[in-house]
Amino acid sequence: MTSSANDTHLPPPAEWKAGVPVAAILVIALCAGLAVLGAFRGLPEFAAADPDGTLLFIGATTPVYLAVAFTVFAQRFAPRRAASVTTGTIDELDEPVTVLPQSRAGWASALALAVALLLVGAFLASGPILALVFGQSGATDGLVQGALGLALLAGSLVFLGEVLRKRIRPGYVALSPYGVHCRMWNYVGLAAWDLFVPSAAEQHGPMIVLAVPDGDSSAVWRTSPWWRPAELRLQPHVVLRALNLAVDPVLLYHAIRFYEESPELRAELGTRAAAERLVSQDLARR
Repeated sequence: MTSSANDTHLPPPAEWKAGVPVAAILVIALCAGLAVLGAFRGLPEFAAADPDGTLLFIGATTPVYLAVAFTVFAQRFAPRRAASVTTGTIDELDEPVTVLPQSRAGWASALALAVALLLVGAFLASGPILALVFGQSGATDGLVQGALGLALLAGSLVFLGEVLRKRIRPGYVALSPYGVHCRMWNYVGLAAWDLFVPSAAEQHGPMIVLAVPDGDSSAVWRTSPWWRPAELRLQPHVVLRALNLAVDPVLLYHAIRFYEESPELRAELGTRAAAERLVSQDLARR
């Protein structure tokens, strides 16, 4: 999981896959190739007298290919710096916490993908809708295309609407003397230090699981009614997917392990001392 773009020198957990993320490279290469094809062959079809349907579609979906490539790059290859750790406050608490924020590139890629799908949905739906409105012959031939376009329009508008309502917003992981607080896109989790055991897992990228023993509980809830995150299936455990954070997931893993095993030092969380400890990666467990 570590790479030259990260400044973390801590060892990654054995559970996380090491090496070059080949699948991510292939996705980026494929999307880049389709974007180039769309730019040089697909987009000119819009001005053609007799446009080719396949090339027209590739041209129209070029923004999606670019957004997907940007999203995968932001998750797998964007630089992650320990200096991103800050001291601040979050909505769930009134006291200062040590914050590991979401990557700006990761958030921007999500918004870019939503806008790209909005544009493609508008393009796909516009033709059949106009044909039906003006009673053109063969209008029913584009019903599937129109339905797909309307579905993309609806999904992207709902997502962007939830962003405007701040139900979906940039995430973070915050460490406080009480426990670990997280916001992962559209759900919030809270687990007290003395009630969980941290472990590493790999599923579509590195995960950190705050496993809560039977009989204990944590607080996990979604912030948007439109999507149910897969992580909620593991309740009462709290799952942290750290690919979108501005710091290396390895640093987050060791920070949680350090404070979970060093209760006498939890009082420094939310202070400058804790931020400096994480930035310097002084996380050798006592």
